[in-house]
Amino acid sequence: MPDQRRFEALDAVGILDSPPEAEFDDIALLARALCDTPVALVSLVHRDRQWFKARIGFDPSETPISHSICRHAVARGELLVVPDAVTDPRTAQNPLVTGAPGIRFYAGAPLTLPDGVTVGTVCVIDTEPRPEGLTRRQRDGLLALARQTVALILARQAGHTGARLGELLDDLELARKAQDFRSRALRQGGRLGLFDLDVAARTLDVSEDFCAIFGLPETGAPLPLDTVRALVLPEDLPIFDLGHAPGDDRPVADVEYRIRRPGDGAARWILRRGDRVRDAWGREILRGAVRDVTAMRAAASRALALVELGDRLSELRDSADMITAAATILARTMDASRAGFGIVDPEAETVQMQPEWRAPGIGTLAGPHHFRTYGSFIEDLKRGQTVIVADVETDPRTAENCRALLDIGIRVLINVPIFRSGRFELVVFVHYDWPRAIPAEEEVFVRSVGDRLQAALAQRRAEEEQQLLNHELNHRMKNMMAMVRAMARQSFGKLDPGRMQVFSTRLEALARAHDLLAHDSWAAADIRQILDLSVSVAEGGVGAFRLQGPPLRLGARAALSLSMLLHEMTTNAMKYGALSVEEGGVDVEWSIDDTAGEPAFVLEWRERDGPPVVPPDGQGFGSRLIQAGLVGSEPPQVDFHPEGLRAVFRAPLSHLAP
Repeated sequence: MPDQRRFEALDAVGILDSPPEAEFDDIALLARALCDTPVALVSLVHRDRQWFKARIGFDPSETPISHSICRHAVARGELLVVPDAVTDPRTAQNPLVTGAPGIRFYAGAPLTLPDGVTVGTVCVIDTEPRPEGLTRRQRDGLLALARQTVALILARQAGHTGARLGELLDDLELARKAQDFRSRALRQGGRLGLFDLDVAARTLDVSEDFCAIFGLPETGAPLPLDTVRALVLPEDLPIFDLGHAPGDDRPVADVEYRIRRPGDGAARWILRRGDRVRDAWGREILRGAVRDVTAMRAAASRALALVELGDRLSELRDSADMITAAATILARTMDASRAGFGIVDPEAETVQMQPEWRAPGIGTLAGPHHFRTYGSFIEDLKRGQTVIVADVETDPRTAENCRALLDIGIRVLINVPIFRSGRFELVVFVHYDWPRAIPAEEEVFVRSVGDRLQAALAQRRAEEEQQLLNHELNHRMKNMMAMVRAMARQSFGKLDPGRMQVFSTRLEALARAHDLLAHDSWAAADIRQILDLSVSVAEGGVGAFRLQGPPLRLGARAALSLSMLLHEMTTNAMKYGALSVEEGGVDVEWSIDDTAGEPAFVLEWRERDGPPVVPPDGQGFGSRLIQAGLVGSEPPQVDFHPEGLRAVFRAPLSHLAP
């Protein structure tokens, strides 16, 4: 009967086939960011289908139950991780695995209602296998998002149930029982505050949780609306006031505003959902629920900050700019007074602080510092431990040195050590000049920023080292080619100066192609650059040519082959063809032909306005090179047309790829 209980539970909550809702979309967004996957879903498993209340990176709104991997997680009622769906017997024959989109990795956290019935999952999907599965942080986070989703489902159900009951109840006692029913249901999914606002009287009938969210004492008596309104930040008052005036028919279903609680002074984000109803006495009532969504908004902000950080680090080339960008994003997201990074010398126990982000009025710490000047927390950093000092005056690691920290505007200190190849190399820091608690999720965020910056800096260093190596290799190759040319000239130049000249020009063509590839780390070269270099030997240079075709990157082997091929075609045209006369020219066009299965690269050489063309009597090295075609793939189609030589070279596109 477990399946039947699930069907009944889903029917009861009334969520299937409902329109998209921002709260559920946020769950999918956070799941994708947390697990770094292209796909995230909030999936509900019904009789013959799985339907997605929220989806990112996956187009269908539902799939047949036969396509569902989530049903296995639902049956288990616990977190399911499939590192490789192709090898797992439960998923190997799933159409979404064997066909598009080619699922390889799956992780799903169950949506289990308070009565123990599991109705779906919050799941993430990747098209690449992950033998390591999920990290502990990702597993815990995905389970937390599933619990949050259950809370949203229950809140949604209770809100709708309350609205229907409100239309039927006609006395105060039954209305109170209905509100108690809603309160119990909502509490099962987390802290939500219930309220009924008498619009005309401007008084609120509120639940205990409502008072707790706003930091107000619970008295059981109606609460004046102005008491709550006084807590709202001034700039958010127009949003808060929606629906509070008699006859105000503006939509109020989703309203978010900020308050400052009177007890601890904390600024909090409040989500309010409500509907206007008429009670049994005809009074206009705004009925709904409030929820503290500060943590959810902060989590979404951190996820988006990591996405922004990745984009910025991929764009920037200078290490200092990368550090500055990361510090700015870190400080803005965490609302810090100062944030940045320092380069560490662990043996000397010193740190070279880089230019940091600072709030107005906060001084810079850029320059060298000795860790021991500020306390003993260097010992924790060397062990790879994140240091969080909630108050430098009371923490035993900094208490004796607190004056040195307070003098530079540090009341709260966060240091995250970043290691490379086992060596303490970088420290990420966040400072506050006022007391502030640092929750675990913010610590994880700081470490994530530090890790990503460290990886980007390491990649940049590797690129710089590769460029230096390429430059050195290129310099040595030029020296070697010059030596080969000199040896050939001394050995054969006097015997056959003409052939020596041909050999030298071929060697120069090879050297030009080598220079072009070396400039781009020998990974690939642009076809237009190759063409420009190859035909520049002609009198009149590139001006004697018409070059046309789409942008294309060629691998090293293809670039060298094309360069030598075009060099031979150009020198032959200069000797015997269109380029041997002033008015002659050559058209070179290239394209991608995908009409016959595997895409092919096609290059056409057409000479024009030259002398009549006749086939050569013999076949030398140049002719054999041309007949070998591009990267030796297939012989060209060569037509010695009287009006000008025509040649078509073809090669599978895959043979030319970098």
